[in-house]
Amino acid sequence: MTAPPIVVDRPSARIVRIALNRPEKRNPLETDIREAVYAALGEALEDASVRAIILTGTGGTFCAGGDISAMGKSDERSGADRMARNHLLVRRLMRAEKPVVAAVEGYAFGAGAGLALLCDAIVAGEGASIGFSFFRMGLVPDYGIVHTLTQRIGFGRARLILLKASTLKAEAALGAGIFDSVVPDAEVQASALGLAEELAAQPANAVALTKRMLLAEPQGFDAALDLERTSQVMSFLTADHKEGVAAFREKRPPKFS
Repeated sequence: MTAPPIVVDRPSARIVRIALNRPEKRNPLETDIREAVYAALGEALEDASVRAIILTGTGGTFCAGGDISAMGKSDERSGADRMARNHLLVRRLMRAEKPVVAAVEGYAFGAGAGLALLCDAIVAGEGASIGFSFFRMGLVPDYGIVHTLTQRIGFGRARLILLKASTLKAEAALGAGIFDSVVPDAEVQASALGLAEELAAQPANAVALTKRMLLAEPQGFDAALDLERTSQVMSFLTADHKEGVAAFREKRPPKFS
């Protein structure tokens, strides 16, 4: 029996975990895996009981990159079609209005690095590494990496890492600001779940609006204030805002709905 391309579970009531599941090949982003991740993300984002998402891989590897078996066969039209399908997943992750945590074990190379960088936070194991080796295939970085890496670590650092086609081990990636935390390999999933639970406890409406505001950057100052005004007025009207005020007055932790 063929294993499913992804494994989806609920490690806790408010968290969905999506794991790429082709460990014998180090979880490449083959077409069926990409499409399954896209669909599972859509279901999790539509499910009101889900407050945060973990993206990871099985077998001790996050994602070793794109589907090499499909490379070298594209003409202009098929290449454009392939990138359009890739970008559906990229946009869904980037525009997700729920927190997404990457739990990175082993390799996050190429498109796998792109997947991790599209998440709101990256928790990595001590044995993890992240690689930007697109030049070895005569390709440019994809999966939004030029944008997301620059947003994370700044233009100068991102430029040098990409032009050197660098691979960074966990501590180096942490020092560069690519990884948010590095933990023992055996603790990656538990640490990612703990962070996801922390993010899930925040008011969902305010989280979604804040992510919209972050996605709109960089923009002019006046445009940023316009978006801030609209988002805050919407927040004023929510039950979560009323609960936050009540909890503050009653000197207790808020219980957001």
